[in-house]
Amino acid sequence: MGDFSIANFKQKNNYFHQIVMKLQQEVLCNTHFVQLESHSLLFRNYAFVDTKDYLADQLFIQEKVRVYFRQETHRTDNDYCVIFCKVRKRDETAFLTALQKLPAKMLLLGHAGYLDFCRSFQELLNAPQKEGLHE
Repeated sequence: MGDFSIANFKQKNNYFHQIVMKLQQEVLCNTHFVQLESHSLLFRNYAFVDTKDYLADQLFIQEKVRVYFRQETHRTDNDYCVIFCKVRKRDETAFLTALQKLPAKMLLLGHAGYLDFCRSFQELLNAPQKEGLHE
């Protein structure tokens, strides 16, 4: 049988607590999506990172939010794609709730490199802005 001591329980509980806190920090950083400029009165434009299997779609269905997909882009050397979409402003809260759940779903389904890909993609997006500041 296993060790059921209180010290062992606290150690395992602390480990899981650290994992949950790290995941929450990653989610709060919102590296997996970005709000794009929009001049619409009814819609907000977003871009988010998903897999080619479109794992975010089920989350949108769960949150009962209608997403208007515009374009997508992906490279052949990885499993991820960037999807451009728009959402009604009145549905934005449900949309963001669904997107907040996406990193956890990716990890559960074995896409361990998802957050690393999102961070590198975010750095790529921010690179021209950083270079412009130094000139």
